[in-house]
Amino acid sequence: TYLYIELSCLLRRLKYENEARSILENILNDTKNINLRHRAITELGTSYEFSNPDKALFYLYKAEKYFRSIKDNARLVPIIRHIGSTYINQKKYNEAQDCFDEAVAISLDNNLLRHYYSCLNDIGWLHVAKGDYEWAKQIYLDLLTHNLSPYSKSLALQNLGYIAYEKKDFKEAISYHSQSLRITR
Repeated sequence: TYLYIELSCLLRRLKYENEARSILENILNDTKNINLRHRAITELGTSYEFSNPDKALFYLYKAEKYFRSIKDNARLVPIIRHIGSTYINQKKYNEAQDCFDEAVAISLDNNLLRHYYSCLNDIGWLHVAKGDYEWAKQIYLDLLTHNLSPYSKSLALQNLGYIAYEKKDFKEAISYHSQSLRITR
């Protein structure tokens, strides 16, 4: 079951959404392992994040309830973040902020620093979505002062590049994107 979940994630990255969802739905019908069932539910939720936000929230809240009940905060925080991202896509910014605030609190309370940094990235993106580029820029610049993984650092630089591009500062955008590319090579 675990390998099928991973296969569905790979298929989603390759843009085979329907095939990935089919695998996940079969897992829900076939597996008895409750943890793996809820991982599949989480992946189903994230697969609908952009195409069907209501369905995404249905699955994500179902997974959120389960992982909260067993106090698996390492799985709970990303689910709450996905819920917040779904709200951003729906332009429900207050709901998104509430999700990210909760995810930050859980991350800090449980010393989940990687998740904390991801939450800060999400909060920055919330401000980008709202058009508050200066606040978002400051969040990303502050984020870069932390000991980030190469992926997180590259993502923060990419987002800074996006902000610069939106502000028509193309030279700065190129600089941030170039720095990001040097990390990910």
